[in-house]
Amino acid sequence: STALIVSLIASVSGCGSKKQDTAPVTEASQASSQEQAADKAPEENGAAKHKIIVTRWVTTDDGSAFRELIDAFCEKHPDIEIEVQQTAWNNYFDQLNVNIAGGNMPDVIAMSTGVGSKYYMDAFEDLKPYMEKDADAVNVDKMVPGLMDSFTVDGVVYGIPTDLANWALVYNKDIFDAAGEAYPAADKPMTWDEFIALAGKFTKDGQVGYNDQNDLSGRMLFFTTTYGGNMYDALINPKKITIGEPEGRAAIEMLTRLSEVMPPVSEGGKQWEGGLLNGQAAMATDTTSSLSQYAKAGINFGVAPIPEGVPGAKVVGLGNSLMMSSSSKEKEAAWEFIKFVGSMEGQKIVCKNSIGMPIYPELQESPEFLDQFGDVDVTGFKYMSQYFEIQNILPDTTVKSFIKNELKNLAEGSITADEFIEKVSTEGQEMLDKLYK
Repeated sequence: STALIVSLIASVSGCGSKKQDTAPVTEASQASSQEQAADKAPEENGAAKHKIIVTRWVTTDDGSAFRELIDAFCEKHPDIEIEVQQTAWNNYFDQLNVNIAGGNMPDVIAMSTGVGSKYYMDAFEDLKPYMEKDADAVNVDKMVPGLMDSFTVDGVVYGIPTDLANWALVYNKDIFDAAGEAYPAADKPMTWDEFIALAGKFTKDGQVGYNDQNDLSGRMLFFTTTYGGNMYDALINPKKITIGEPEGRAAIEMLTRLSEVMPPVSEGGKQWEGGLLNGQAAMATDTTSSLSQYAKAGINFGVAPIPEGVPGAKVVGLGNSLMMSSSSKEKEAAWEFIKFVGSMEGQKIVCKNSIGMPIYPELQESPEFLDQFGDVDVTGFKYMSQYFEIQNILPDTTVKSFIKNELKNLAEGSITADEFIEKVSTEGQEMLDKLYK
């Protein structure tokens, strides 16, 4: 079976000879192109010596941006041909499961820490030997601290980071102006107490003080670290749920109050999806990848750090990477692409195109990154990268889904903070134990 739906395939043929149209193609047009190519001699074709297939999800703005990375790589490597296969985020990992089960893996696979560590095992190549051979290609010491750890299990390196999604607070300046409220500081976080009090002033007449980009209960899970605790006892493959400790309990008690200034979780969907987009939220949590949508919508917005429970506490985010299929027949070519995206050169393309935050903090002050935001001060994102912590990675997503559902119940008031902690610490722990049996 094909790796992805053909109508969503963006194919770059004969890389390096010239830039090709990378718009999605139909099955008929792809077949026609292949027939025409077959009629030409290899030297006329600009035929590459090596061909690899790269697969990645696609969201609102980052599809064409990712293909710019492909074009830049191809200019440097005319002997490598790349076929890019992209599908929507919501379907990407289901399709990847099908590919793994069927032994039909692309050579290079984009992966997020938001999924289970089962993906890290037999299907992927250990990249540590490649890194040792190309010691200067990917500079781990200059990366956001801890980022590389999220793709390393028992000394095996399964992925090279490509970008990270760390959250900051965005706010609607017009709503603040209408209420006569001062804007949040760009480089100093509010406490959660200050934030909830401020958000309460806006929560009236169909308006809310706080919203999220697209996942209120999921973001509540991210905030469980902001008092210095954690939901689990380890980053990768944790064995114990630790949210009942004092720091975790403080975060859960804060979340019960946060729910009073945000829209009902059950009313998420289209009505409130998009953070500030519907014009009824004074503040929202979001990533840099959404800022272009605010600009296009004409929203007058600013950026500030996420509130903190205790100074220096971490806020959970997501890391993305490229991994190599262990069954690839073009491993050297696949590595060339992976290390290019993880290099300083590749990251300059990543950070200027709303793909995500660059993995090297020094690029967060570069023109490539800052120019895309115009006059908007994005210091808040840089501030938050100092306190970035990767989401815990479990063998699969069943426990995380259970906890997110209980956070939804907490937000809706159907359970108390004590009941949430008790349920997660007992039923959730039983589910966690079963993952390792």
